[in-house]
Amino acid sequence: MGREEAAVYEPGDGWREAVGGAGNHKLWPNQSVTCPMTTVIFDTSGINSLLDDPSRQIILDRLAGEWRVNLTGTNVEEIVATKDSKRRTILLDLCSQLSELGECLVPFHKILEAMARCNSRYRERFRWRDVDVAFPKLTEELRQRQFILGDTLSNEQRLENKQLDKQFLRIIREARDHSPPNSGPPSSVSMHFLGQKSPGGPFWKHAVELYEMANIIPISEKDAAVFIGQCPPFHAAALASTVAQYQYAFPGNPTQPPYKAGRLDLLMATYLAYADFFVTHDERQRKALAAIVDEVRLGTKVVDYQEFRSALNPNP
Repeated sequence: MGREEAAVYEPGDGWREAVGGAGNHKLWPNQSVTCPMTTVIFDTSGINSLLDDPSRQIILDRLAGEWRVNLTGTNVEEIVATKDSKRRTILLDLCSQLSELGECLVPFHKILEAMARCNSRYRERFRWRDVDVAFPKLTEELRQRQFILGDTLSNEQRLENKQLDKQFLRIIREARDHSPPNSGPPSSVSMHFLGQKSPGGPFWKHAVELYEMANIIPISEKDAAVFIGQCPPFHAAALASTVAQYQYAFPGNPTQPPYKAGRLDLLMATYLAYADFFVTHDERQRKALAAIVDEVRLGTKVVDYQEFRSALNPNP
């Protein structure tokens, strides 16, 4: 995996380094981020929809009584990049409220790094649920706002996101240009997964590169397959680029569902295993992540914000 491609999965740490405490590559048995309460993760589009909801406080009260909310570092990364400073401030206020209903999780690339390194270090007793991916210092930072407020940081984060989005599209389109001539589109995304994951297929090469980028230590495709089977967050993240190839490789295919989600929309797949419900207000992301849920065989339900809102029944 080249430096440019690696950057798509491992952006600069910026505010994350300032906040500190993002991932320590340790196992903490029985300290899982799961719990008996039903857990929900909001995509950033879902957080924006919640902010604009006239019944926001009622919904927050319902969540506080019955749900656990996991706020992601990637949510904050996107919200920090919000250009409108007033909206950015109130979005961060809402994130602070949500973080008090559960806990913050590290950005997606830190989860990949932690999983790969713990697998290498604790191979015989590796369990993905025991890997510490909590980010308590982000909860503290959302309260205090020492680093993540200000137009300068917002401009830097927005520029970085745009650059990485362009790199992501360029990499996927280059892969399309190097595909065999006259190769027709698969009949479905599940068939695309099947082809990509055939023995020696492109998915396994990508999984090895992603693992080695996160961990430095080489791994064989055989061992990568074992690890993928043991680690749903890594499996889901590795499938993000496979969905991207499907969505951009065959433009104009009338049978192709609208999976065209963006880079961070797809990489939010890393968090699917940490929630019972994943709430988005982006139909393309919903379809893409639902396909990944099916392939990884997770129990997570990927739902639209309005569907989730109706289930909470804020206006009886």
